[in-house]
Amino acid sequence: MQQQLEKEIKAINDGIGFDIYRGTIEDIDMRLELFKSWNDLIEKGKQSNDSKIQTISKQLEAKVKKVQQKEFPKMRKEYADIADKLLWEHNIDVTVTGTGNKYINLTGGIFASNGNIKDTQTELKLMLYKLRFNQTRYRWYRNQDEYTYYNMKGKSDTEPVTLLY
Repeated sequence: MQQQLEKEIKAINDGIGFDIYRGTIEDIDMRLELFKSWNDLIEKGKQSNDSKIQTISKQLEAKVKKVQQKEFPKMRKEYADIADKLLWEHNIDVTVTGTGNKYINLTGGIFASNGNIKDTQTELKLMLYKLRFNQTRYRWYRNQDEYTYYNMKGKSDTEPVTLLY
């Protein structure tokens, strides 16, 4: 276990090459899986009877928090860009705003119907929670002052990734 913890710390210190894993939802999911596996390893190390392993686990935990704090805003932006390209043919624009890209904005005539807003929110909900968005905003057209929104209690970017469903 100690070797695995030290290996992960070294990988982070050497710089995780996330940039080659960008552009698809699968790439985002892969990063989330990595964060979860780091958390699982950290938790296992914290429960060890070996104080050295516990200490190394805490060191890895601090490093993972920094990586997540840097990576989650990028993943939210990336998700919006991917969704924007996918939904373009349905005349829906997708952007992110707010500090850390915590708000996702969907704009399209389809959102004149509350039923369409509800259906879209239901469809996107899981991924929005996984990416720790705080709010989804729906508008009919660009520059519309009013919008319908769903608040989500998104976790902090530094909180451990524990579940992926």
